[in-house]
Amino acid sequence: ASFVEPSGEPPPKSKVEGKTPALPLMSGKVCRGHVAQFAYQYYKVVVPTKSMTLNVTVEALSGDPDIFVCNRNTNPNQKHHTWSSAGMGSDEVYLEPGDANFYPGAFYIGIYGAYDTEYNVL
Repeated sequence: ASFVEPSGEPPPKSKVEGKTPALPLMSGKVCRGHVAQFAYQYYKVVVPTKSMTLNVTVEALSGDPDIFVCNRNTNPNQKHHTWSSAGMGSDEVYLEPGDANFYPGAFYIGIYGAYDTEYNVL
């Protein structure tokens, strides 16, 4: 699946200390992003029914993006996530309805930059 590109404006300042707001993603669009070295950029996608799958692919344009996904924590990271993919270069997380932790609702995606990183979320 592909996701919608955010408005291009910087994310709003969080009202909750230590939390970074997630940018919305929707099926059908590619989202280009940037994350500084050792930092995270967060996205949110809503899966409305249990019968759907969720496929998050991050294509590395430069650097090394890693994916951390969670449907409980709004800022998933290396320590607090449910699913992840942290190989060198591009990464993918594919979730199916049979996964015991998969249920309808909001899924939060953290893209981590092991280096200064440019990427596309597909």
